[in-house]
Amino acid sequence: MKKEIYIRVDGDAETGWGHFFRCLALAEFLESHFEITFVCQKNNPDLIRRISEKCNFLKIEKETDFFNSIKEKSLVVVDGYKFNSSFFQKLKTLNVKVICIQDIEHFSHNLDLVINHLPNVGKYYKNVNVLAGPRYAIIRKKILKWPNTSKKTEEGYLISLGGTKNYDLINHVVNLIKQIDKKTTIRILTTQKNCEKINPEGVDIYFNQDEEAIIKLIDKSAFCLITSGMISYEVLARNKRAVVGALNEGQAKIAEEFKQMGLVESVGFWEDINLEKLKRALSLNAIKPEEIKKIFDGKSGDRLIEKFLQL
Repeated sequence: MKKEIYIRVDGDAETGWGHFFRCLALAEFLESHFEITFVCQKNNPDLIRRISEKCNFLKIEKETDFFNSIKEKSLVVVDGYKFNSSFFQKLKTLNVKVICIQDIEHFSHNLDLVINHLPNVGKYYKNVNVLAGPRYAIIRKKILKWPNTSKKTEEGYLISLGGTKNYDLINHVVNLIKQIDKKTTIRILTTQKNCEKINPEGVDIYFNQDEEAIIKLIDKSAFCLITSGMISYEVLARNKRAVVGALNEGQAKIAEEFKQMGLVESVGFWEDINLEKLKRALSLNAIKPEEIKKIFDGKSGDRLIEKFLQL
């Protein structure tokens, strides 16, 4: 009989899908070894469809519904910024193992395991088992394993600037690219439904794509202009050249760390981007391809499975 895992996470178009998608990616690796139930307050059809393909789904109204549903000796994975210390303290009274997926936050009290894919974060943790750094990045299985057939035909730009409503920013970046190369192909990957707010002239817009479509978009693009969120890990897992920028302070730290490691070229904050900054970044002088291949070796999922089986 499989051990149970509960995954407490939420996601939607307003707040973004990053936490949800990385939990779904984690479930892809663990589903053969555990019985997995996603627990969510959000209840949109797309979220339920994605979960029900692989796992169980439990809709809750309040957190006490979640606590009451948990079986003893199970594993509980939590991902999201809204869960406070009282939440984790309550979980620890239920005789379960608590795993927290973190990034810009660093805490360990009442936790049995922390997963934090950010570079150089291990130093922030004490008295807890931590899986730190990009070697433990939670990346969708297909993105890790799918073969690349576009090496000789890659061209143009892929733009993905987060799940929030950055229409003006996207249009600004598109206009800068057109000043550099008027004839190039520009592809925009977004989860926002109001795509008409993006200037469509000379631009291909891809809304809410599945893994295979995202892989093809990444692989056939010569340059990926992205945030330093989960999309940056997926692009690097495809061994692609990335120009990375930030939408907030947390992402800015990630972008700079990645640049120092030789994994990406950084533009700082996307809101400050101008023509000269973009031209300089597109030279890709900071990138060391051998470092990308060494760190993003396609085995992060195997490392995660091993650690979960030990809990």
